[in-house]
Amino acid sequence: MTEKTRPLWHPTLWPSWLIVFILYCLAWLPMNKKHQYAESLGRFVYRRMKNRGKVTRQNIELCFPELSSDKQNEIIEGSFISTAEGLIEMLQLWWRDVTPYLDTMTVIGKEHLLDAQNRGTGVLLIGGHFGVIDMTLPLVGTQLKRPGYMYRPNNDPVI
Repeated sequence: MTEKTRPLWHPTLWPSWLIVFILYCLAWLPMNKKHQYAESLGRFVYRRMKNRGKVTRQNIELCFPELSSDKQNEIIEGSFISTAEGLIEMLQLWWRDVTPYLDTMTVIGKEHLLDAQNRGTGVLLIGGHFGVIDMTLPLVGTQLKRPGYMYRPNNDPVI
């Protein structure tokens, strides 16, 4: 039995369910607490994931050779913290009401989408999977008559 044919409640998938449950609980924390956890998580990952740190260091050294080693380290650690913050903020988008955010967003170029819709033509939006996409899709979905989405399913059926 492969992982894709196992029922979702199969014991081999329980660790995934535990992760989803923890992330769901984190989504309900106040934003300032989420950012505290994200900072700790970013620093933890920075110290533990030596391989990712090495790649990041090489990139920063190549992009900013004029900076001191201390300043480069600050940028590297900051990138890990920012990535963790992005993950934690996405939890807000996955499991909480995004309406307050949608009401305050400004979309540059929305008129092009609406114009295409009025002409009866389609629009293909392509982007990486970053937090901004999780925020953009609900906004686009509320503005268009027939939005559609395409994605690659995760290898883990729980996720």
